[in-house]
Amino acid sequence: MHICLSFGRLHARHNGLGEFALHLSQNIATEAHPDIELTVHAEEVFAQWLHPRFQFQKQKLLNRIGLGGPSGVTVWHTLSQFYKMPPPKSAHSLVTIHDLNYKYFARPASQERGRRRILRALGHHGHLASISTFASQDIRETFTLDQKINVVLNGATSLVGMEPAKPKGVLPEPFLFHVSRMSFSKNTACILDLIRAWPEMNFVLAGRKHTDTKRINDTIVSEGLKNAQVLFDIQESEKAWLYQNCAGFLFPSLTEGFGLPPIEAMHFGKPTFLSRLTSLPEVGGDQAHYLDEFDPASVRAVIEPAIEPAAASAKSADVVAHAGNFTWARCARQYLGVYADMAGVPRESMVKPNGS
Repeated sequence: MHICLSFGRLHARHNGLGEFALHLSQNIATEAHPDIELTVHAEEVFAQWLHPRFQFQKQKLLNRIGLGGPSGVTVWHTLSQFYKMPPPKSAHSLVTIHDLNYKYFARPASQERGRRRILRALGHHGHLASISTFASQDIRETFTLDQKINVVLNGATSLVGMEPAKPKGVLPEPFLFHVSRMSFSKNTACILDLIRAWPEMNFVLAGRKHTDTKRINDTIVSEGLKNAQVLFDIQESEKAWLYQNCAGFLFPSLTEGFGLPPIEAMHFGKPTFLSRLTSLPEVGGDQAHYLDEFDPASVRAVIEPAIEPAAASAKSADVVAHAGNFTWARCARQYLGVYADMAGVPRESMVKPNGS
C-alpha cells in the first residue's frame, strides 16, 4: 500500500490549508501501519516540517496537470481543493473540499472561476471528503454528484503545553482576542464596530501580514482607536500566550468550512463567541456562545456576562473537554479508514497495531 498526500499549490504553512496539510500528514505518519509507504507531494518549503517517515517529492509544473508525480500510488489524496489532477497511474484518488466560500462574497466573475475550479477538482477524483457536515451539504446542494462525500471533521492543535511568549507591546488585560486572515468573510466589520463602541475593552487581533490585515490595521490607526491593535505574523508561542491570557475569543465569521481557531481557544477553556452561521455550530457545540445579531449592543450583551470571572471559570472545564474531541490523531485515523474503503482492504490493516 502506497499513500501519497498532495499539498498541491500550497505555498505557506501559516494559513488554514497549510495547517490542515501539515497536521494531517504528521498524524497520518504516526497513526498509519508501519508497512504502508508514505509520500508527500508538495512545494519545497514544506519539506523541512515533514515527519521523517515520508518520502518527499517536490511539485513541478507538469505535476499540476497530472503528469509526473510518484508512481505506484494506491491512494492519492489531494489536500487542497484547488489542485486539479492526480497522476493517471494512481489506483484511487480523493480530494478534500474545504468550503465553497467563493459563492458568498466574490464578484460574479470570481464566483464563476471558483465554481469551475471545484468542478475540475470533482471531475478528476473518484472520491470526495469534506471537513464538516455543513460543507458536505453545501457541496451536495451546489453540484450534481454521484460520489459519496466522506465527512471527516478537522482536528485542532492544543497549544496548552507550549511555553507561552508575551508579544512585545501587547495591550493590557482584559482583552478580547481574534485571529484570522481578516478578510470580509471573517466579519471584520462587526469587530471594528464593537471596538468603536466599547472603548473600555481592549481588542488584540492577529493575522498574517497581507492586504486584509493591513487594511484593518490602517483603519484602527487612522481612526485613533487606542483600545485595539493588530499583531502581524505572530509565533505559535505568542498565540499560546494570547489564548491563555485573553478574556474571551471573538470569531463572528460569516462563512467557514470548519474553523480551527475557536477550538484552539477552547483548549484553554476560554469563553468563545461565534456566529451561528455555516459550520461554526458544529465546531462550538453547546460550549460556545453564539451571536445572532452583529450590532455592537447585541454582541456586547452576549460577551459581557460570559467573561465575568465566575461565569467563565464555571464553564471552563466543559469547554476544555469539548475541545478535546477534535484531535488530529482522530482525524488521521478516520482518513486512513476512508483510504481502506477506497482500496477495498480492512480498516484495521491501515492503522498501527496497539502498542506499536
